[in-house]
Amino acid sequence: MRHLAALEAVARASSFAKAAIELGYTQPAVSQQIAGLERIVGQRLFERGSGPKPVRLTEAGELLLRHVEAVQARLAAAQADMEALAAGAAGSLRVGTFQSVANRILPGLVQRFTGACPGVEFRLTERDNDDDLLDLVERGELDLAYVMLPHQQGPFDAVEVLVDPYMLVTAPDDDYASVTDLEGVPLIGFRQCRSSSLWEDAMRAEGIEPNVVFRSDDNGTVQSFVATGMGVAVMPLLALLPSAPVIGTDEARADELSA
Repeated sequence: MRHLAALEAVARASSFAKAAIELGYTQPAVSQQIAGLERIVGQRLFERGSGPKPVRLTEAGELLLRHVEAVQARLAAAQADMEALAAGAAGSLRVGTFQSVANRILPGLVQRFTGACPGVEFRLTERDNDDDLLDLVERGELDLAYVMLPHQQGPFDAVEVLVDPYMLVTAPDDDYASVTDLEGVPLIGFRQCRSSSLWEDAMRAEGIEPNVVFRSDDNGTVQSFVATGMGVAVMPLLALLPSAPVIGTDEARADELSA
């Protein structure tokens, strides 16, 4: 691990001397660690210039550095797991989520959790992209995250906790019965949210190219543009604001989610 830490430090600083200061070693010690690592992998990892010129990674060095970053992420995750195990009922619970779950699901859950575990600090991180959340889980910066299934491959355990149906959001007088009715219809979509790409792919599977006229990653903004009659949107039910009319589902279900 000392060899790999030296590789990462030299690559970041572009200097053996600066890396040595950062690591608390002498410059010859860092040079020896890099030389030893090069013997182990059988490849030259740095292009060493003369004088004060910065050192640069070779192609082999860049390839190995990507593996080093993954190893460091797994070690950080292991350390976080050990700290959580030692903390027991104290410490913190770091949860990652996206907009609709944060608005509609978590407030009640957090209230119950903090009541049951008053010594545990609840920390929330919001992202629009599932992959970003899972990367934080893998690096040990989050303990868990809410994402859409199927999720990216990785060292994760997943449990399905909710089925969130897609809803067609339209102006009150519009009448669309199926995806095929949306051919040529102006659509309000999302920028990064996977839900938007999923239903757009579903339209393409029916031979229909989505006519997206506006995009936003804010659920309220999407619904506001629909309300003006500028277009229609397909959104998960949880993403609908509590005050928004829910089209295509029973009133009891809508009331349950609003509550």
